[in-house]
Amino acid sequence: MTMFIWGSAFSSTRLLTRKAFRQHVVSQIRNIDTLSKTRSVLKPNIALRTRTVSSTLVRSFDQTRIMEADPGETMEGDARQIFQAAVESVMPRPMLEREVMYRKETRTLCVGGKEYQLQKNVFVVGFGKAVSGMARVVEEMLGDHIVKGIISIPIGATEQLKKLNKHDMLLEASSKITVYEGAKDNLPDEDSLKAAEEIHKLVSALGKDDILIVLVSGGGSALLPTPCPPISLGEEMELTRLLASKGATIQELNLIRSNIEVLKGGGLALEARPASVISLILSDVIGDPLDFIASGPTFCSATDASQCMHLFKTFNITDQVPKSVLEFLERRKKVKKMPITVDSPDFEHLAWVQNHIVGNNAIATSTAGSTARNLGYLPLVLSTYLSGDTREIAAMFGKLAKYVLLIFRRNSKEYNPVLATLEVDLVRTGISKDKLNEVVTLVEKGKNMQKGVCIIAGGETTTLVKGSGLGGRNQEMALAIAPYLAALKGDSVFKTYSQICFLSAGTDGLDGPTDAAGAVVDMDFTQILSEEGMSLDEFLQNNDSYNLFRLVRNGSNHIKIGHTGTNVMDIQILLVKH
Repeated sequence: MTMFIWGSAFSSTRLLTRKAFRQHVVSQIRNIDTLSKTRSVLKPNIALRTRTVSSTLVRSFDQTRIMEADPGETMEGDARQIFQAAVESVMPRPMLEREVMYRKETRTLCVGGKEYQLQKNVFVVGFGKAVSGMARVVEEMLGDHIVKGIISIPIGATEQLKKLNKHDMLLEASSKITVYEGAKDNLPDEDSLKAAEEIHKLVSALGKDDILIVLVSGGGSALLPTPCPPISLGEEMELTRLLASKGATIQELNLIRSNIEVLKGGGLALEARPASVISLILSDVIGDPLDFIASGPTFCSATDASQCMHLFKTFNITDQVPKSVLEFLERRKKVKKMPITVDSPDFEHLAWVQNHIVGNNAIATSTAGSTARNLGYLPLVLSTYLSGDTREIAAMFGKLAKYVLLIFRRNSKEYNPVLATLEVDLVRTGISKDKLNEVVTLVEKGKNMQKGVCIIAGGETTTLVKGSGLGGRNQEMALAIAPYLAALKGDSVFKTYSQICFLSAGTDGLDGPTDAAGAVVDMDFTQILSEEGMSLDEFLQNNDSYNLFRLVRNGSNHIKIGHTGTNVMDIQILLVKH
């Protein structure tokens, strides 16, 4: 195998400790511009879209690298470092420090270009898996201006953060913010209901001079259950289980929650009037739809009761829905829901509700690209809207790896039937022709500069579970792509001068019910399995990716970073050198 060494490319770099690197990430991501969406051709079950960010961040990383970096030593090490940098960029502290600014001399809070005057009039509520760390940063920033606060976090989260020695993500003992834990197994329960009731009491008592800061992250919906009377929590849970058994999506579940809960679908913002509301949101949903993240507590839903009833009919479950839910929705149907416009009574208040995304997958993938460039690769963010079947996405990445190698190898732009067929296949999976053209341009540039390429994607796939094994979508994707990489190594056209590495991992540090975030594989992985007497197909068909990665090479292909305290879905990294 040919190894390219880029030592000279870093002659002017400066070495940073991890702490200094975090600070650099914070300072540079401030320059990210407003995110813009671009669409591609979509296959029904595989969605590929992307959000773009300013090139300022990418350029700024060209002269900076982590102290442990050793470009060209191992592709696996590079992939791990790229992923770690991506996660670091969306941790609570760097997120909030780049998006929220407090000027102590003027007692002014600045969020997204808006300013708020603080006079010991700040109240804080939060719900989600990442809000403990977010609340710690907000309290350190605003100090005595905070009067009171309540956050609802997953049961056991405090103890878990202590075990991981992440004390900077826990509130101080003297904190004015009360912590409630609940939602065992990510489902609403009596504990999370109690927390929601206390949050409801707090926000309902606010006055016009008060400022409410709402911290929102993934898992927030289960941690803020507030069923409208006479619906009980048990009845709502019964409905949730019923819908889930029929294959309802999270968007469909949130449609129901927005219409049968007090604080969902903009309810919390309305309950807080006449106070000013600042909602700081960490998005774990593709596309960052404000009405779907934690069921949109500070964003008025455009849905209504009729849509809920239609959903029940679609799933043919109307006769199984709890009577209290049906009666409540029937009453709601009779009251025509008016859209909130400049003429509606709620507009004046909602005009003072600021919903601000502080972290998302686009920021993480942009940072991944910046780090890859710093390590000597040419980066491209393929998509931040990756969705669909896990194994189909793995097949897409396998074909994309072959496509990249073919572009690397071709000596001219003459028609190549193999390349043309592969291009058609990739477009069918959801990659637009324009995006493929970007890939071609990137690879041609890499060939001229003797650099490898790094193709990055983000989103959240789904895995059809048929077996009884242990795993998660990221480990399954890494395992499913391995045969495609092995086939390329076995191809005489590629095996001598080609290197490929693929990583898939969750930014929350947990993939399925396991302690791994994901896994990383290369072209030699299946050969190693064979040498150790393991059958990839057997483990894959049993959905037992975790145990395979645990057993092979003493678990060294696993990505284990512990519970991170953040979540912006998953990240995939494909590194190719030729």
